[in-house]
Amino acid sequence: MKTIVKTLVAISILMISLPVIAGNYPTSSAKVHYKVQAHLQDVPLIHDMNIYVVITDGNNNLVAPPQLLRSEKNSYEFYESEAAGGTRVAQLIFPEGYPSKMFQVLPDSKSGKFFLGCEYIFNLFIKVQKANGGEE
Repeated sequence: MKTIVKTLVAISILMISLPVIAGNYPTSSAKVHYKVQAHLQDVPLIHDMNIYVVITDGNNNLVAPPQLLRSEKNSYEFYESEAAGGTRVAQLIFPEGYPSKMFQVLPDSKSGKFFLGCEYIFNLFIKVQKANGGEE
Protein backbone atom coordinates (compact mmCIF):
# COMPACT_ATOMS: atom_id res chain seq x y z
CA MET A 1 0.00 0.00 0.00
CA LYS A 2 2.85 2.40 0.82
CA THR A 3 4.39 1.70 -2.56
CA ILE A 4 1.16 2.60 -4.37
CA VAL A 5 0.83 5.87 -2.40
CA LYS A 6 4.47 6.79 -3.05
CA THR A 7 4.04 6.03 -6.75
CA LEU A 8 0.87 8.15 -6.97
CA VAL A 9 2.56 11.03 -5.15
CA ALA A 10 5.58 10.80 -7.46
CA ILE A 11 3.33 10.76 -10.56
CA SER A 12 1.36 13.75 -9.23
CA ILE A 13 4.52 15.76 -8.60
CA LEU A 14 5.83 14.84 -12.06
CA MET A 15 2.58 15.88 -13.76
CA ILE A 16 2.52 19.20 -11.90
CA SER A 17 6.20 19.87 -12.68
CA LEU A 18 6.20 18.70 -16.30
CA PRO A 19 4.79 21.91 -17.88
CA VAL A 20 7.32 23.99 -15.91
CA ILE A 21 10.20 21.71 -16.90
CA ALA A 22 9.10 21.81 -20.55
CA GLY A 23 8.65 25.59 -20.45
CA ASN A 24 5.08 25.32 -21.75
CA TYR A 25 3.24 26.85 -18.84
CA PRO A 26 1.04 29.86 -19.63
CA THR A 27 2.70 32.92 -18.10
CA SER A 28 -0.14 35.27 -19.01
CA SER A 29 -2.83 33.36 -17.08
CA ALA A 30 -1.41 34.66 -13.81
CA LYS A 31 -1.54 38.25 -15.06
CA VAL A 32 -4.08 40.82 -16.15
CA HIS A 33 -4.02 40.94 -19.95
CA TYR A 34 -4.72 44.17 -21.82
CA LYS A 35 -5.03 44.03 -25.60
CA VAL A 36 -4.94 47.29 -27.53
CA GLN A 37 -6.15 47.18 -31.12
CA ALA A 38 -4.87 50.09 -33.21
CA HIS A 39 -7.12 50.91 -36.15
CA LEU A 40 -4.99 52.98 -38.53
CA GLN A 41 -7.33 54.78 -40.91
CA ASP A 42 -5.55 56.41 -43.86
CA VAL A 43 -2.40 56.75 -41.80
CA PRO A 44 0.84 56.80 -43.82
CA LEU A 45 3.79 54.66 -42.82
CA ILE A 46 4.73 55.65 -39.30
CA HIS A 47 8.17 54.06 -38.98
CA ASP A 48 10.77 56.08 -37.10
CA MET A 49 8.19 58.45 -35.61
CA ASN A 50 8.65 57.14 -32.03
CA ILE A 51 4.96 57.16 -31.21
CA TYR A 52 4.14 54.72 -28.42
CA VAL A 53 1.05 52.74 -27.47
CA VAL A 54 0.62 52.70 -23.69
CA ILE A 55 -1.70 51.54 -20.94
CA THR A 56 -1.91 53.91 -18.00
CA ASP A 57 -3.86 54.07 -14.77
CA GLY A 58 -6.26 56.86 -13.80
CA ASN A 59 -3.32 59.03 -12.69
CA ASN A 60 -1.56 58.66 -16.08
CA ASN A 61 1.12 56.30 -14.64
CA LEU A 62 2.32 53.52 -16.93
CA VAL A 63 0.91 50.10 -16.05
CA ALA A 64 3.22 48.22 -18.44
CA PRO A 65 6.17 49.14 -20.68
CA PRO A 66 5.23 51.22 -23.75
CA GLN A 67 5.32 49.67 -27.22
CA LEU A 68 6.34 51.38 -30.45
CA LEU A 69 3.42 52.02 -32.83
CA ARG A 70 4.00 50.34 -36.20
CA SER A 71 1.83 50.63 -39.29
CA GLU A 72 2.15 46.88 -39.99
CA LYS A 73 1.03 45.92 -36.47
CA ASN A 74 -2.55 46.33 -35.29
CA SER A 75 -2.55 44.56 -31.92
CA TYR A 76 -0.48 45.30 -28.82
CA GLU A 77 -0.38 43.07 -25.73
CA PHE A 78 0.23 44.42 -22.22
CA TYR A 79 0.35 42.55 -18.90
CA GLU A 80 -0.03 43.63 -15.29
CA SER A 81 1.18 41.21 -12.64
CA GLU A 82 -1.45 42.00 -10.01
CA ALA A 83 -5.22 42.34 -10.05
CA ALA A 84 -6.24 45.96 -9.79
CA GLY A 85 -9.17 48.27 -9.48
CA GLY A 86 -9.64 51.72 -10.92
CA THR A 87 -9.19 53.02 -14.44
CA ARG A 88 -7.01 51.81 -17.29
CA VAL A 89 -6.49 53.97 -20.36
CA ALA A 90 -5.09 52.96 -23.77
CA GLN A 91 -3.55 55.93 -25.54
CA LEU A 92 -0.72 57.15 -27.73
CA ILE A 93 2.32 58.98 -26.38
CA PHE A 94 4.08 61.34 -28.78
CA PRO A 95 7.73 62.42 -28.47
CA GLU A 96 8.40 65.84 -27.01
CA GLY A 97 7.99 68.55 -29.63
CA TYR A 98 6.14 66.18 -31.99
CA PRO A 99 3.07 67.73 -33.66
CA SER A 100 0.58 65.33 -32.06
CA LYS A 101 -2.28 67.38 -33.55
CA MET A 102 -1.31 65.72 -36.84
CA PHE A 103 -3.30 62.67 -35.68
CA GLN A 104 -6.81 62.40 -34.32
CA VAL A 105 -6.97 59.67 -31.70
CA LEU A 106 -9.19 59.40 -28.66
CA PRO A 107 -7.98 57.36 -25.69
CA ASP A 108 -10.05 54.31 -24.75
CA SER A 109 -10.63 53.82 -21.04
CA LYS A 110 -12.23 51.20 -18.83
CA SER A 111 -12.99 51.41 -15.13
CA GLY A 112 -13.70 48.73 -12.58
CA LYS A 113 -11.83 45.69 -11.32
CA PHE A 114 -9.20 44.02 -13.49
CA PHE A 115 -8.78 40.33 -12.65
CA LEU A 116 -5.82 37.97 -13.09
CA GLY A 117 -6.21 35.68 -16.09
CA CYS A 118 -8.74 37.97 -17.79
CA GLU A 119 -8.32 39.89 -21.05
CA TYR A 120 -9.52 43.46 -21.51
CA ILE A 121 -9.73 44.86 -25.04
CA PHE A 122 -9.16 48.53 -25.92
CA ASN A 123 -9.54 50.18 -29.33
CA LEU A 124 -7.64 53.19 -30.68
CA PHE A 125 -8.95 54.70 -33.92
CA ILE A 126 -6.15 56.73 -35.48
CA LYS A 127 -6.78 59.21 -38.31
CA VAL A 128 -4.58 61.81 -39.98
CA GLN A 129 -5.67 65.43 -39.47
CA LYS A 130 -5.61 67.97 -42.31
CA ALA A 131 -3.50 71.07 -41.90
CA ASN A 132 -6.65 73.14 -41.24
CA GLY A 133 -7.75 70.81 -38.42
CA GLY A 134 -10.25 68.67 -40.35
CA GLU A 135 -10.01 64.98 -41.08
CA GLU A 136 -8.12 63.89 -44.14
